[in-house]
Amino acid sequence: MKTLTTLSVSVLLALNSAFVFAADRANNLFERYDSNGDKVITQDEVQAAKTIFFMEADSNQDGFLTATELQAGLQKQQQQLQNTVFASFDTNNDGMVSLAELEASATGKRAARLSKVFKLVDSNSDNNVTQEEWKAFKAKAQEKQGDKKEERQEKMFNKMDLDKDGKLSKDEFVKQLPLFDRLDSNEDGVITQDEILQQLQKREKKLRE
Repeated sequence: MKTLTTLSVSVLLALNSAFVFAADRANNLFERYDSNGDKVITQDEVQAAKTIFFMEADSNQDGFLTATELQAGLQKQQQQLQNTVFASFDTNNDGMVSLAELEASATGKRAARLSKVFKLVDSNSDNNVTQEEWKAFKAKAQEKQGDKKEERQEKMFNKMDLDKDGKLSKDEFVKQLPLFDRLDSNEDGVITQDEILQQLQKREKKLRE
């Protein structure tokens, strides 16, 4: 899992890769927020994680997030997630993911999908995917989403900016939990790993339509 060279015939596979890695993303997101390891995510845990994000993204430390700071923070978070997914397949820690490592990580349909994505990412066809190949692959896939992603982020920013002053206070950013409510599909006040996976898979299916 790592690079993406020609996207011409491969747009479909690029989008399909997001679906293939949904389970890995769900695992990593869950680990990020489930701070006490009790296998559920509470509103308090989400707000604690958002507080940390706010402090790190507030680059000028003025106590507010601009749209630019929010976008940069989300981009950094996305990169960290991609690195984590890559590392989870690189079982021998040599900085590359081999076809053998990939095949050992899954079975059935998931293994077949991963194999297809691997061939797409492995730009030099040496049966190894490097960090550079992985980053190039993800960059191309994200570039394809381009305007839609920016629109989503702008819409999210405007929704959170309750007083419409063009910046987000800590309270505006931390206390609003629309994503929590969306993920908590059974409305029991906590989020499970299955609920996260279901929402990610729904989102990736929409991307492929």
